[in-house]
Amino acid sequence: MGVVTDDLPRRSTRLQARHDHVIKSNRSTDGPQQKHRQQIKEEDDAPVERQTSLIVKSRQPKLAKLLTPSRLIRYVKTTSACRSPPIHGSRFGLIQEKLGHNLYELLVAAMLWNRTRGMQAKPIFLALVQQYPTPDHLAKANLSELADLIRPIGLYNSRAKRFLLFAQAWLLSPPSKERRYRRMHYPSAGDGKDVGPTEILDKSDFREGWEVAHLPGVGPYALDSFRIFHRDILRGLAKDWEGTGATPGFEPEWKRVVPSDKELKAYIRWRWLKEGYVWDPATITCKISYLRPLNMEERRKLYGKYPSLRKLEELGDAYVEWNDGREPALLRWLYDHASFPEMRSNPRVICDAMDEYAAQHNFLINIGPDKAEKVAALISEKKPKIFVELGGYVGYSALWFGNALKNAHKDSTSDGNQVVYWSLEADPVFAGIAMNLVDLAGLGDVVKIVTGKAAESLTHLKEEGKFDKVDMLFLDHIEDLYVADLKVAESLGLLKKGSIVVADNVLRPGAPEYKKYVEQHPSMDTRAIKGLIIPGEFEDEIEVTEYKG
Repeated sequence: MGVVTDDLPRRSTRLQARHDHVIKSNRSTDGPQQKHRQQIKEEDDAPVERQTSLIVKSRQPKLAKLLTPSRLIRYVKTTSACRSPPIHGSRFGLIQEKLGHNLYELLVAAMLWNRTRGMQAKPIFLALVQQYPTPDHLAKANLSELADLIRPIGLYNSRAKRFLLFAQAWLLSPPSKERRYRRMHYPSAGDGKDVGPTEILDKSDFREGWEVAHLPGVGPYALDSFRIFHRDILRGLAKDWEGTGATPGFEPEWKRVVPSDKELKAYIRWRWLKEGYVWDPATITCKISYLRPLNMEERRKLYGKYPSLRKLEELGDAYVEWNDGREPALLRWLYDHASFPEMRSNPRVICDAMDEYAAQHNFLINIGPDKAEKVAALISEKKPKIFVELGGYVGYSALWFGNALKNAHKDSTSDGNQVVYWSLEADPVFAGIAMNLVDLAGLGDVVKIVTGKAAESLTHLKEEGKFDKVDMLFLDHIEDLYVADLKVAESLGLLKKGSIVVADNVLRPGAPEYKKYVEQHPSMDTRAIKGLIIPGEFEDEIEVTEYKG
């Protein structure tokens, strides 16, 4: 199914011709409704401005670190056909946004859009609501005339019958906040089994039901559209779907909807981004986003300091933050940099240049200088000998912390080769870049790069006798793997009394399950250190946990 957007092409000449005779024969309906429909038509027929694509790149942070060598191609997925507008935009581009105040037109549009491309359904919708502007008009429609109107998009006989039943049911029992009805297996499998087929739920009944579920033809897509764009209005909780006029503490209905349609998913994701969260429909969770709503002046200042961040808003859902060629480009850029001669045996100069690249050209998923300084200070204080990093990426943290580790033991004559920084990276391309930079920085005697998935590499290194204890473990790969891989380290007996575990990005993008795990662990004391994601200066937290044994 498809949802029309403001940037859809004009309807085809052939489709236009097939509807001329229908529209000419339609009765004219003057007044606010007719003017509203004409405005929709004129706006929808405006020239195309945004590009559209059926295949866009996924924006899932650091996913490349889970890819095996045979899957080094850029990760893509089929998603919304309309490119998401910037998060500061006032509208996403769905026709539902224009129809949200008119429940009848909203449901008619959703029923037409079901299993039909938006550009094909739009002229049918305009003709239908012009000829049948209310449920009463539709209920009195001639079946053959209605079928003829719907004929160009197929299934016209069954759709015409369904529209008649829809209108007749509406007249018998108009949608009301006082009455709810079951919809089997909506929104999840098994839902509705506790409600009888003809049972009507009132306000005092807490079983799940929907105010429009009794109307024939209203399926999951129409129900999702109703919930997102009109339910709060029908229930008298707000003046629109954005919560205008709502009481303090009000939670809009759209935040509880998990659509199956790709366009509605894209819309919900965009709405969450506007509030500063990344929404994951697979797990129905939200994490604090790198992005946040910015006014014009804030954006001007941010982009002036960090030009690379402009891409995050310009590209929307098409933006990725890794593995799109920026990492090899970084290496070439460093070797062409004016300060390249100074980079030899100087990790800090290399890191400064990497920060420059991230700010001016392409965002890099490094820890960044603000948080790196805090971890380096912790290394200087604790003086670990065996440091293990999960998620080395292109070596930024290995340069920062490997150098800090080396300096922490520079006055010790007894440590010798016992001081090692192990950087574990799943992606061999990223690992190769990191090896190159470690060699350039002169840290090859301390930093060891290991290619492979974190859990497997930890197990192999322990079995090979490379270490039997980890003094400091740094988690910076995939936030959702933090708990699982920490448990692997525990099961291998690598964490001893006094071992320190440091986890990045606990706030942004967020690792709530990890934070809960270490806070409730009987053998761990934990605390959060505030820091900034740079470029961007977005607030984040590093979780520092000491293992008590």
